[in-house]
Amino acid sequence: MDHPGSEGRRGPLLALGLYGVLALALTGPRLLTGQRQITDGWADHEIFYWNFWWLGRALAGGQDPWYTTLVFHPAGTSLGFHPTSYLNGLLSLPLQWLLGPERGVVIAYNLIALASLVLAAQVAFLLARQVLGHGGLAAPLVAGLVYGFSAYHVWHLGRLHVGGLEWLGLFVLALLRLLRDDVRPVRDGLLLAGATVLVLYTSLTNTASAALFTLALAVGAAFTDGARLLRRRVLAAAGVCGAVTLLAAAPFLHAWLAYPRPVQGARSVEENVAYSADPAGYVLPGRNSVLYGAMASRRLPAGEGRGEEVFAGYLTLLLAGAALALAAERRKAWLWAGIGAFFLVLSLGPSLKLLGHDTGVPLPYRVLYEVLPILKVNRTPVRYAAPLMLCLAVLAALGVRALRRRLAGRWVAPALVVVALAESLFHVPVAAREPAPALYAAMAGSGGVVINVPLYHARLERRIMYHQIFHGLPVTTACIPRSSTVPHQLLEATQLRACLLEPAGCARADPAVVAREIRERGIGWVLLHTRFLTPEALAAAEGVLSRAGARERREDPSGIVAYRF
Repeated sequence: MDHPGSEGRRGPLLALGLYGVLALALTGPRLLTGQRQITDGWADHEIFYWNFWWLGRALAGGQDPWYTTLVFHPAGTSLGFHPTSYLNGLLSLPLQWLLGPERGVVIAYNLIALASLVLAAQVAFLLARQVLGHGGLAAPLVAGLVYGFSAYHVWHLGRLHVGGLEWLGLFVLALLRLLRDDVRPVRDGLLLAGATVLVLYTSLTNTASAALFTLALAVGAAFTDGARLLRRRVLAAAGVCGAVTLLAAAPFLHAWLAYPRPVQGARSVEENVAYSADPAGYVLPGRNSVLYGAMASRRLPAGEGRGEEVFAGYLTLLLAGAALALAAERRKAWLWAGIGAFFLVLSLGPSLKLLGHDTGVPLPYRVLYEVLPILKVNRTPVRYAAPLMLCLAVLAALGVRALRRRLAGRWVAPALVVVALAESLFHVPVAAREPAPALYAAMAGSGGVVINVPLYHARLERRIMYHQIFHGLPVTTACIPRSSTVPHQLLEATQLRACLLEPAGCARADPAVVAREIRERGIGWVLLHTRFLTPEALAAAEGVLSRAGARERREDPSGIVAYRF
């Protein structure tokens, strides 16, 4: 497996084939029918279904994709800070047009998520080859498995703006070209710019990680060979990259500057604690691990930012240690370890959280949060585990080569690849797709604004976005991070809002006044989502709406009671 002849053109193709087979083995053909979907606990995938659909609608109608009035109607909201992932949206359009939105967005999402597993692994493979130079196929193969099929990546496949790690790896691969002796300003500057744009148009989270990685690499390289960074060719390549990136970022800059500023703004540093990594999670396996799931710690709570999604793998940690202790290129290993340590510290957030409990022990993130403004873009420190896993992948590759040289046995490389494959087996979170309520076919094209009740419900707001694909009518809220308007602004200071918020408000509401409010605000439908309402709240709302002159009442088997006005 490690014969030098395998490092030619066949090496990357063999790696790509292996990663593709592994991705299909983890998911199977069940994701290609559109009946099942890659999901997570918070159903964030439904936000991306809406993103895909909205991009197609905006482009077809000649609208600005970075601003919409279809949600948070009538004022609308900027999408400048929303995880739009427009690159993935463009890739989804052919399937939407061919299969329709109900199946098209689901199959497109599944295919993009599967491709992310393969491409992230392949990019890490290429990165390891670039760092190692030569030395066989096993080391870069392991690097690809560590990064592309990490617990973190699989866990976050239900969030394309977090789980799409391939372009972050490509950015680092292009960034390292600037440190080569044969750097070419135009070629390498354009390659880095292209990778930067791919990251930007898929994930603002990973864009922040890319910027921080550049800073960390520059600091590390300055200690090892500072003169290399100041070469004229390197500075020229950086200038080319900066110019192209600035041009490509113009739509984002326009959305940030021209549209109303976000209501929520930057998050407080205290809020980051809830979404910080647990250091125990890096060494305690999660319940979705095929190999180690039986020994998973029940003391680590499941969920985003709570522990088990950052499990690094025991082989990965062993190989990283071997790289630091045994690698011939020890300076290179310590450079990657230093960058990884930087992101490890960031991922732990402002205070130490151990086994799911905040100890209150302050960490450097609390100070860095005030020094590095870019940290305020992301309220979820655990997401800095992504660049950390990339550093661990490179260290793992260095460790494979170190162990091969130390143990000098033909069995070493194949054994390490086999164990790495076993550690890469995770249960991908898959759920049956819920079909769109039949009610929406009747609503489509009927006109008017849609009010969804309850007015404030995080899970419902995600569902609202997906369901809007099928009726196409404006709604008054959605799950848009840092939205630039107030939810349900259309209903401010109305008896209807008071009634829909609490049953007591319905008792005080005048049906005639509510009818006038509905008419003046162009409300066409009020949808009562019964699974999220108490019987008392449902009965009170129905009482007022029925007396407010509704044209018809419909019940949908999905658990929606609809009033049309």
